[in-house]
Amino acid sequence: MILKKLKITNFNAKACGTGTVDEKTVSVPFVLPGEEVEGEYYTSKGDHWVNPETIHQKSPDRIDPKCIHYGSCGGCSLQHVSDDFYKNFKKGLVQDALKKNGLSVDVHDPIIVGERQRRRIDFKAMKNDGQVVMGFTIKNRWKTIDFKECLIVVPEIESVFAPLRHLINQITDDHMIIHVFLTAAANGLDMILAGFKNPLTDDQMDLVDQFTKEYLIRMTLKIKGQPATVIQSEDPYVLLAGNKVSISANCFLQASAKAEQILADLVTSHLPKNAHKIVDLFCGRGTLTLPIAEHGCKVTGFEGDVRSIAALANVGHPNIRALTQDLFGDPVQADDLKKYDVVVMNPPRSGAQVQAKQVAMARVPCVIYVSCSPASFAKEAAILCEKGYVLEKVIPVDQFMWAAHTEVVGVFNFS
Repeated sequence: MILKKLKITNFNAKACGTGTVDEKTVSVPFVLPGEEVEGEYYTSKGDHWVNPETIHQKSPDRIDPKCIHYGSCGGCSLQHVSDDFYKNFKKGLVQDALKKNGLSVDVHDPIIVGERQRRRIDFKAMKNDGQVVMGFTIKNRWKTIDFKECLIVVPEIESVFAPLRHLINQITDDHMIIHVFLTAAANGLDMILAGFKNPLTDDQMDLVDQFTKEYLIRMTLKIKGQPATVIQSEDPYVLLAGNKVSISANCFLQASAKAEQILADLVTSHLPKNAHKIVDLFCGRGTLTLPIAEHGCKVTGFEGDVRSIAALANVGHPNIRALTQDLFGDPVQADDLKKYDVVVMNPPRSGAQVQAKQVAMARVPCVIYVSCSPASFAKEAAILCEKGYVLEKVIPVDQFMWAAHTEVVGVFNFS
């Protein structure tokens, strides 16, 4: 093991401190600018890292983390920072992205969703010598931390950890890796267990069935990567503006129901008073479509995922027209967008530059853009502003508690 000592001079967008060792830039997790640290030096995928073992000079912004696993678990990276540092970091993610794209805009302080709000988690489980290790992968290492708690997820998810550990111990062989994907729907827990190479025995299936009846509303078992068995007592659903919307086992959802409501409130509160016809691009299952429709507007939603658009259409809301369209390969054209009063966009993390260019040319009076990537948001904000839009408001929504990510809502008006 090679030990290195260094001073942390910067803090990057991945929530890691950086410094210099032997004229190389080194990333150091769980530290703060100004701290002097010592730890194991190693390389991973061509990058240079130090795993901090001793902090010789602590920053005044350092606080004690809340979670017993923090520092070894790869799930969180910002539990050790003060509230002010945390808010400034999240705000800075958006400010820096905008600045890189030539935009100087005031950014609101972030809305912090808070801990124990995430309604979805995926992790690994493996049995060794009759003991199940279950949790996240340690940062930059091929090893799983065995967690006993997780402070980011809703309590309903955490409550099933112990019985799930017992079930996996009963239905797996030593060294078998099981991937767990767990969602807290509005009406109960929905789980996928993947990684089985062979069908389970009748006795093992009885145990799965018993577990499902006691703790879940749906269990999906994947054999050789394919869904092989589904045990279900109810159709899982989420509530969007009071409407029940069905969800598939691994469909896209906002990270938390609370954040979903915050985003919906921000969008509906920034709709112009004279707006009647809205288009929602990348509408998914109706995260924003349904709240806008309940607001009294007519909404046309476009989405490429067939199952998502079907779930939205099945709600049968009189103010919604739901259409399937691949907005990456076949964006809604500017001439078609001109008939709307407002364009709402909520694309995936990678963004949607092709669609954004059509929106920019349409010159619709108002564009409200929701993104889980400040980098993608800033690039497409620059496209809109270049064509005459003014970015009036930028509001970060931190639904990714203690992680180096943030959601952002931008309101554009055409000038």
